[in-house]
Amino acid sequence: MKSGYYAGIDIGTNGARLVIKDALMINKKEIESIEVQKVRIPLRLGVDVYNNNLVISEKRLIK
Repeated sequence: MKSGYYAGIDIGTNGARLVIKDALMINKKEIESIEVQKVRIPLRLGVDVYNNNLVISEKRLIK
């Protein structure tokens, strides 16, 4: 692993999350990281499946 910025994205039916970290490799077995940014956006995509038998309704699409 190289030192630098790393990001992880988790997209589910209820929300999407993004985490960005600045990671520094201390040695081959130790990594130190600092959280740079964390964002969570509520999507509520699953609501349409249960209410309307739709995967994603028009009102939930970002235009």
